[in-house]
Amino acid sequence: MIRPFRPLALLALATALLATGCEGTHPKPVYAFDKSANFATMKTWAWYDDPTFKVPHGDSVIDGAFLDGHIRSAIEDAMHRRGYEKVVPNKASMFVIYHTGDVGVGERDEFGNYEWWSGDVVATNWEKERTIIIDIRNTDRKLVWRGQIARLEGQNPDAVARELNREIGTLLSHFPPPTS
Repeated sequence: MIRPFRPLALLALATALLATGCEGTHPKPVYAFDKSANFATMKTWAWYDDPTFKVPHGDSVIDGAFLDGHIRSAIEDAMHRRGYEKVVPNKASMFVIYHTGDVGVGERDEFGNYEWWSGDVVATNWEKERTIIIDIRNTDRKLVWRGQIARLEGQNPDAVARELNREIGTLLSHFPPPTS
């Protein structure tokens, strides 16, 4: 005997399909590290004075100074929350620098791939996205950890600032790397 779908089973199926469709809206961070580095000794940090550093270029929503200030603030907040103290460079046990990749355009389906599982046609939203790379160097200025994440730009300065805080926090949640 075949039983008809129960409302609870139908709701569970719809939730699973929606969750699958929403996956990928925020890409996972990518990171790599020097397996010989001793991250346990890294407790204090300072900004790395990289001679090749360039302030990120802005776009139609925000300018480069806005990006630089918010990225630095988000990194400082995330490092503080993780228990790292910002100090003057000659007292630092690690150095931090960030870079941003070029702005690209990404497709975002706000309805969680609704078209795929419903058959209805849905308009796609195209948004600018930028890559943020955070490098951590040891006292010899050798690169020992790098994290990278792509994020959506946002449609206004407040949205950009929120996205920066969230994505940088997510990225730095992977520092220090797990010890073996």
